[in-house]
Amino acid sequence: MTQRRFFRSDPQKLRNMLRNCIERADRVHLVEKTLVSVLRDIDRERVYTQMGYNSLRGFCQHALRFNRQQSQRLVTKVRKSDAAS
Repeated sequence: MTQRRFFRSDPQKLRNMLRNCIERADRVHLVEKTLVSVLRDIDRERVYTQMGYNSLRGFCQHALRFNRQQSQRLVTKVRKSDAAS
């Protein structure tokens, strides 16, 4: 069986690609933590009702343009972080 072309690539190039991917994932996690923190404050004050939304999920879905699954995942994280506080 032959090796895929990717695995025959330059090892340094592969390490750089992996390092780049990890750095970007770390940034995504940091931004997501910040977003959850801001959404927690919005949820506590129920700011989304003043903007015409019935729920935090609706706010995430329509105002922030997340899809339904992403919105629900964010709301779950917000509620879990609020319960842990």
